[in-house]
Amino acid sequence: MVIAATTVAVGAVTGALAGVVGNAADGPEPLPDLTSPQGLARFVEDYRAEFGDTLVDDLTLFPEHASFDRAVAGDPHRYLSYTFDGEFDSWSSPSTRPSDAVAFDLAGLDLVAVSEMILGAPATLRVPDGRVEQVGVDVDDEGRATVVVHAQRPGTDQGGHLVFAFDGTPIAVFPYEP
Repeated sequence: MVIAATTVAVGAVTGALAGVVGNAADGPEPLPDLTSPQGLARFVEDYRAEFGDTLVDDLTLFPEHASFDRAVAGDPHRYLSYTFDGEFDSWSSPSTRPSDAVAFDLAGLDLVAVSEMILGAPATLRVPDGRVEQVGVDVDDEGRATVVVHAQRPGTDQGGHLVFAFDGTPIAVFPYEP
């Protein structure tokens, strides 16, 4: 079972990356669900192409868009807020960056391990017919770069979330409790 899930996750990430690279000359590829392994891989590659690095202060991925903050180039004491829906748009003026803001590097994500966690989240959270509604990437109170996956049964408040490290190591699980 684990081998099969790993094979699916590796194939999904590899296919997503190949699709992004292969179709670059043909124009933009349709945006996949950003909370899926393919969507996460696409976001990281597009982010790197847009900004020249993968440093971010916080990131939230929804199925059809993402929002994030990052330091202003050349001025680490200020930040801008952005959205991504296939294109990057800043929707704010530069603001004072919080003194406790910690940038993290999306390049540190183990995309295979994170993909496995995303794909398994509904079952792990006891909502097997649920879907991933949100993926958050941030630094927790202990200074660890973490991923938080929220899964929910559509049309209900039945859901839960799980927290794990960039390498896929579980930190906390908050399953649906009927």
